[in-house]
Amino acid sequence: KKLGLRRTLSNLRFSLSMVWQQNKLYFLVYFTGVLLWAPLGFLNGNFLLYRIVDAVEAHRPTDQILTFIIVIAAIDVGLTVADNVFWYIVFADHWTRFAAFLNKKLFRKACEVELACYENPEYYDRFLKASDEVQQRSNKILQNLRSLISTACNFSLNAALILWIDPWLVLFALIPVLSSLLRERSNRLAHDHKAARKPVERRMTY
Repeated sequence: KKLGLRRTLSNLRFSLSMVWQQNKLYFLVYFTGVLLWAPLGFLNGNFLLYRIVDAVEAHRPTDQILTFIIVIAAIDVGLTVADNVFWYIVFADHWTRFAAFLNKKLFRKACEVELACYENPEYYDRFLKASDEVQQRSNKILQNLRSLISTACNFSLNAALILWIDPWLVLFALIPVLSSLLRERSNRLAHDHKAARKPVERRMTY
């Protein structure tokens, strides 16, 4: 069944708290990165294009644009190196350790419940579903939350730039918003379809 907003937020908070408990440094670095990459993407994208066009129209010297590009490129290289060190050296085995951390909690919970619960089809179905998704659900939540923060940052920065250039351009910005709403609806239908197939697939496997 579909969960309400309060239950959904509670589940999200619980999942994020598991990541926090297992590795606080990973949690902090993971979300600090998106707060750095999102503005950088804006600066070397739409804002850079705006600076170039504005400099050409005003006949400004190209040294200013070249300096801006060099600074942004240096920051980009630095963040890329730091990002690779983060993913492939410092926390290369993070998700293996995290999966072990969650499985220990799951097995401990399985030992605590009464044996009669395993004769309850509804409980057993929920237990198997949790076992199947315990290793990937938290990862997906982190990815989606990171993507949401990045999108919000990009949207805010680009909206501010559009308002700075010409407020009437906001009308053209509504087209991607409508497209994202349709994509969100499509993703929701795909999720509901997958959720409806899960019990049938588990019954066939059994």
